Amino acid sequence: MKKLAIVALLALTLTLIAACGDDDITLTYKVDGESVDTRTLEEPGTAPTLAAPDAEGKHFLGWHLDEDFTERVGFDTEFDSDTTLHARLVEDDGELDTLLTDELEIPDYEGKDFFEDGIGEVELKACRDGDTADFTDGENDFRVRYLGLDTPESGHLFEPWGPPASAVACEMKQEADTIVLERDEAAGDPGTYGRELAYVWVDGRLLNLELIEKAYSPAEGVGQLKYGYDMQLADQKASSTDRRLHGEDDPDFIYDEAIDTDIPYLLENYDTLRTQRVNLEGIVQSKIDDHFFLQSLDGEAGIFFYVGYENTHVEVGDHLSIENAQVYHDGKGFEGLHLTAYNQADITTEESGLEVHIEDASIGDLSFEDTGLRFHFSDLEIVDIDVDAFRFTVEDDSGETIDIVQLQEPPLLNDQQHSLLPNAHRIELDALEVGDVLSGTLNVTEIDGEVVLTPSHRDDVEIDGMEEGLYYEPKDLDYDGPALDAGFFDLTPYEYDAREEACMGTGGAFEVTYEAGDFPHEGGCIDGDTNLFTDYPDGVAARIESNTPSVRYLNLDAPETFPEGEEEEWGRPATEYVCDALKDAESIVLQTDPGDELTGVYGRLLGWVWVRAEGETDYELLNYRVIRQGLSTVGYEWGAGETDVTVYEEKTYNEWMRAGETRAASEGLGMHGGWRDYYWDYENDAPHPERW
Repeated sequence: MKKLAIVALLALTLTLIAACGDDDITLTYKVDGESVDTRTLEEPGTAPTLAAPDAEGKHFLGWHLDEDFTERVGFDTEFDSDTTLHARLVEDDGELDTLLTDELEIPDYEGKDFFEDGIGEVELKACRDGDTADFTDGENDFRVRYLGLDTPESGHLFEPWGPPASAVACEMKQEADTIVLERDEAAGDPGTYGRELAYVWVDGRLLNLELIEKAYSPAEGVGQLKYGYDMQLADQKASSTDRRLHGEDDPDFIYDEAIDTDIPYLLENYDTLRTQRVNLEGIVQSKIDDHFFLQSLDGEAGIFFYVGYENTHVEVGDHLSIENAQVYHDGKGFEGLHLTAYNQADITTEESGLEVHIEDASIGDLSFEDTGLRFHFSDLEIVDIDVDAFRFTVEDDSGETIDIVQLQEPPLLNDQQHSLLPNAHRIELDALEVGDVLSGTLNVTEIDGEVVLTPSHRDDVEIDGMEEGLYYEPKDLDYDGPALDAGFFDLTPYEYDAREEACMGTGGAFEVTYEAGDFPHEGGCIDGDTNLFTDYPDGVAARIESNTPSVRYLNLDAPETFPEGEEEEWGRPATEYVCDALKDAESIVLQTDPGDELTGVYGRLLGWVWVRAEGETDYELLNYRVIRQGLSTVGYEWGAGETDVTVYEEKTYNEWMRAGETRAASEGLGMHGGWRDYYWDYENDAPHPERW
């Protein structure tokens, strides 16, 4: 038999001891019954079992604890006695197979919940690409990024083998009778863009693993994941075949160098130029966030440029010279034909400040050749509204109709995503009614073969009949935040920390009094994150050094209401909401925080503010409530709300605040939606002189 070399597959997890003592544990590695290596552990625990024998013409499918290969060793296998490990080798016929997926068994999930138990059955809502999809468990809609793999892109950006990977993953989920999601503690918190991280079991088969075995994705970031070893083995096995992304060209991808062209040519030949890299010029006609519509130099044609999650410094009226952009027709149905693969280094601004001419247009005159251009429309009557699809239908006086679509649909979020900024282009569809009349400037684009209109900015259109519905009014929301534990009243409010040389909060709670007054700044009402109270405990009162004995709310950053000239949009609504809640409270309790000092900047007391309404028995966290209404953002954390003292239902106060911000954003509340601040003069970007 050919002598087998031992090749290290992963780093050793424990120090190996060459000489054995009485309590040492010996691991013997065998291939086809022949011992090829031994290792020694000084004490019980996990071990360097993941060495792979290099056997020509064979796939290695892991070390096993038995000669029948029924129990494979993994990252977390622990050894407390001498053990023999047997290598499983199968013939390599050069073809892809799913042996590892076939043999892996799904854990028990019956009656369990994904969010509560870490595993549970869900339903598919929408495919995104090969490693991302939207699901629902009946109560929550959320987006999932699959663990342990990274399929090529297939949405706004197209990479080789991306669409095939997406198609295979989507078809398997769409045809499945049962889909189960499973968490992995080793994966940590939700990933980028707030997506949940999970394994996806489709009719009892681990989709993550199967995509790797079928050479649609490499194993990525498997580390110490539960199924990480299986994924490593699958990746090694698939890569040896040189199939698909491991060595074959994607027949639907253009690998040629960038060509010189122009926008009209792209529109005429988009079917043959899909994924082609191009060099061209154009003038920025409008922007949606950082993305922009680019018109040809003669103004006769246009195209949308999706820049992904990058920042672009181009402005409307810039004459751009662009190199190495990619032509793509989005398979997700967001933008239709567009340019992507943005790189700031590939864009040169030839000239700035050019006038962009906007022509009037009629719905009946629009065609595919107009996509990417911007026109002015007048007196379009709203005849249908589909809030769930982020679109509404308008009709002109000749009876022609067209849909107006929010170009980028809001992402599905989970409770731990945060920092979602408002999308300024989004019109608040809940504020529309059939019969309202729209006039304004809109972009022409194409979605799923249909010519549609989309706004660049909500202020680009005026909708008669919508004015009253534009302004946000706080919603009557069921309170879903943390509760105040009575045990906090037994703690002292603060203690001196010699190391910090400061008085630190302890989590102690005490009742205070609020003196209501009229806005602005009369009585105890200062703004959305600062209020004046009385009846502090003597020791606390003596340490408040601000001009007035005020409290600065923890983890909260409300927009400003003063001084004059520094007011901010949404400052007045946040103030009104907070101060109304205090007026209506039968009892108000302040709680200090062990993660921060007792007082902060300007000598203000730092605290969590709890309110109990008249006739109620439970306190509600006002810091959380103002965030939940979308009237403020989470800020000034600096350790506050992050200790094991301020915890409710296994989540810290800080995590509750972030969750509230996410929920407000996902529901489009306050500053997160297309709403306006009633007290703000948008024409002059200043407080409204008659309302403030």
